[in-house]
Amino acid sequence: LLRFSVHVFSLSLSGKSSSDDLVGRLSRLSVTHSR
Repeated sequence: LLRFSVHVFSLSLSGKSSSDDLVGRLSRLSVTHSR
């Protein structure tokens, strides 16, 4: 899961608005899985 997060983070750094939305969704999923 960490690897995936890092990959998404790098994508967000790219500066893609579409990826930003995806990161938001992944963030929520990550939090849900954490709990």
